Formats: sequence, C-alpha cells, structure tokens
Amino acid sequence: EQGGLIGRIGRFVMLSACRQGREWLDQGLAFGRLAVNVSGRQFRGGELWTDLRDALGASNLPPTCLTIEITESTLMGDVDRIVDLMVKINRLGVEFSLDDFGTGYSSLSYLKNLPAKQLKIDRSFVRDMLDDRDDLAILEGIMGLASAFGREAIAEGVETVEHGEFLLRLGCEIAQGFGIGRPMPAQQFPAWAAAWEPVPE
Repeated sequence: EQGGLIGRIGRFVMLSACRQGREWLDQGLAFGRLAVNVSGRQFRGGELWTDLRDALGASNLPPTCLTIEITESTLMGDVDRIVDLMVKINRLGVEFSLDDFGTGYSSLSYLKNLPAKQLKIDRSFVRDMLDDRDDLAILEGIMGLASAFGREAIAEGVETVEHGEFLLRLGCEIAQGFGIGRPMPAQQFPAWAAAWEPVPE
C-alpha cells in the first residue's frame, strides 16, 4: 500500500472477481452479490471508479451482482468527496458494505451520510459474545444502529450453531464464517452451494 503496488493488485482482484462472477452466472448459479474488498488507497486515490468501470466492462458482469467492501479507516478524510464517489458508484447498481464495523473511529454523522447498505460486525465481537457481556453489548448496539439507520447487519466469524442461533434471536439474519462454509477454490463453489443446507437449529 505504501509503495503503490496495491493499485495494480486492486485492479487484478476486481477484474478477477468480476470474471469469476460472470462465469458463475453463465453456469446458472444465482449467487446474489459478490463482495470485493477494496484498499483505502485505491478508494481515496480516485482509481476505484476507473478500475470498477473497466472490470465490469471486460467481464460483462451486471453491476447489481457486486458489493464493494470498505473499512471504516478508508473513510477518514474528505467525506464529501468520498460520499460523492460512493453515490456515483451506487448509481451503477453496485452496493457498499462497511467491513469490520465497530473497530474504527467513524462518527454517527459518517454513518448517517454514507450510502452503504450493510454493516459487517467485526468477528472479534461475534466470537466472544456468548461469554463476554461487553462484546454482547457492543453487538446489540451495532444491531440497534443498523436498524435505526436502515442498514443490513452481517455478522462475521460465525463458527458454531450456538452463535447462529443467538444472532437470529438478536435479529441478525445474515452471517459469514466457518460455521457456514470454509474458503474453497472457485470451481468447487457451485456444487457446494447446490448441496448446502442449514442445520435445523
């Protein structure tokens, strides 16, 4: 990131992800949205719009199949310019998700003004919520913020059935983690998605 290599890596990742999404669509896999993490430098440097436009054009992936994940630290700086870029990208049909939410320093005014649809609750709060009352309180607070601001909440790091059950009781219906599936090669994903069923609980 400091040396500038992240720009080339970011372009490669965006193009690779969009091409993979297009391949899954062509195979008949309806995956909803594909989430791609974007570096703060790529975002703040103004490269994201060009990289995104080029990747969508080269892959022919519908923009509505893509979500861009950014961390709270990415948002530090010229908030008006950041919001303008996010709105411009939103108009394409691409959505934004705030990754690792709760670990950064963004204010409520940031949250109010940012056109991000999702808040991803950092795994550090989810992991210990069954045993740590403070982590549970933070989790409940983030859920309240998500509801108040009309955002979806996504819990990261869901590793057990107990975590999933508890989150559902809190009103969090979207999750990711080893309790659902582990990282796998892209070619294995369609068969896994077709066969996957949630545990009854």
